Amino acid sequence: MGKILLYSTQLLKTGGIESHVFEFCRIMYHRGYRIDIVVPKSRLDEERKIQLSKYCSNVFLSETKNTKKSFVSMLFYLVKLRTNKYDVLYTNGQGKSIKWVSKLIRYKKFVHHHHTSGDKDDQALWPKSYLEVMLDCDNLIACSLTNAKRLSERLKKAVVDLPVFSRNLRLINSKKSISTTEINFGYFGRLIPEKGIDMICKLSNEQDCIHIKFHLWGEGPTYNSNSFNQYPNLEYHGSFKEKEELQNIIFKLDGYLLISKHHEGLPLSLLESMSAGLPWLSTDKGGIPDLFVDKISTRLIKQDSTYEEIKNEVILFSKDCQNNLINSAAIQKFYNDKFSEEILTIQWEDLLSIKTKSN
Repeated sequence: MGKILLYSTQLLKTGGIESHVFEFCRIMYHRGYRIDIVVPKSRLDEERKIQLSKYCSNVFLSETKNTKKSFVSMLFYLVKLRTNKYDVLYTNGQGKSIKWVSKLIRYKKFVHHHHTSGDKDDQALWPKSYLEVMLDCDNLIACSLTNAKRLSERLKKAVVDLPVFSRNLRLINSKKSISTTEINFGYFGRLIPEKGIDMICKLSNEQDCIHIKFHLWGEGPTYNSNSFNQYPNLEYHGSFKEKEELQNIIFKLDGYLLISKHHEGLPLSLLESMSAGLPWLSTDKGGIPDLFVDKISTRLIKQDSTYEEIKNEVILFSKDCQNNLINSAAIQKFYNDKFSEEILTIQWEDLLSIKTKSN
């Protein structure tokens, strides 16, 4: 099919880019592509590294915390790869190093994937060299149509709207009865303040929310198991890895909460929730409005909402769940029609096969 060099500025233990990269490598490997992967900052566990080695022909994962040493060793590795001429250089993430990679590697086409919102706050974080990458690449990808429009307006170039790959968590036993006395709302993903973790904690202590049991799954540098001891109506379950674990998590929940202030591209957690028909409430950051199905099952709140406004929306969400007003079938259909592996694989292969100028 072709040779791809996949470069990601970093891969952490968990995250949306990380999951997409694994799914991309798995799917394209089975489609017959040869993939080499280079990551100058890797925090992957052994299991993930073994998986990448299965799907990729050459793997460079630097685990040193010495940035200069990591950069130098990566440059030497890239020089070795110059003997290859790749059909596609596919880069992910942000940072100055992407430009170095694009200059060192021989390729027919350069595709860059911008994973965040592309709004003015996001744009303020772009160094000059990264801006040049987005302008110079043959194809610039955004994770949603809303974000693609923002990038196109800023850069004055065409931007491709192409979502990330996500795991389909369709549940075998998806029918469950919802309690009229207790609703289970929660969050799974990276535990960072920007994802609204502190807001969920505060909500759990509200007397008005006593009928809601709040749950958290994930890990991050800011929180540990003791961080949530003062919230009796909130349960922290630790981290998770496998698809089966996430299916069990979703089965326990009646709704997903993402009260985010992050520069969201198209959150993987919302996509995976939708694949299982789980309703959600989220701020309207980044590309999230593109996931709207209906105002009851997929609830958007303004990112500048006050605490009282957020609390009231969460309470209304819980009441609609208790009254069985959620349309899980419509949520799943929306996911299957727009974000399923079958649909996205066709779109990705179309993009990868576009003929452009050679370097």
